[in-house]
Amino acid sequence: MYTALLMKRDTLLRWSWANILTKKRYDALLKQYGDLDNAIDQLEESLLENLGCRSETVIKVLTRLDEFDPSWYENELKKRNLQVFSIEDNEYPSLLRSIDDPPVFLYARGDLSILSSPCIGLVGTREMSLYGKRVTETFVPPIVAAEMVTVSGLAFGIDAHVAKET
Repeated sequence: MYTALLMKRDTLLRWSWANILTKKRYDALLKQYGDLDNAIDQLEESLLENLGCRSETVIKVLTRLDEFDPSWYENELKKRNLQVFSIEDNEYPSLLRSIDDPPVFLYARGDLSILSSPCIGLVGTREMSLYGKRVTETFVPPIVAAEMVTVSGLAFGIDAHVAKET
């Protein structure tokens, strides 16, 4: 079981919107500030630089956060029927949490309880080749028939094609 305190919803939204937290950066912030609620109040150029962000990333993140509107973001998530979780949430898939570099934030749609079933991760290039398409069309239907859950990033290319085949 994960032992961190759950961050406030506004904090979760702001950090996910900033889109810079790797697990390593997350751990560094926890070590320095105790939780992300305290760390968000310190979010400025020097903190981002200490986290290893390049100067262009620092500018991009600070600009993004200046433009952040939590109400709009919540509405967009609802419109798209998306849930957003942090690694601190109980709903965050335990198998994903156990990998070497899990995403700190996870956007999901649907019933996440199926992730306790046997899963297989299927990801690939965004520029899908004909070979990639054939492989996906060949392997995904039997995987689904075997009642394995396919997990992908739902991006373009292979990831999107996997979702269409399930």
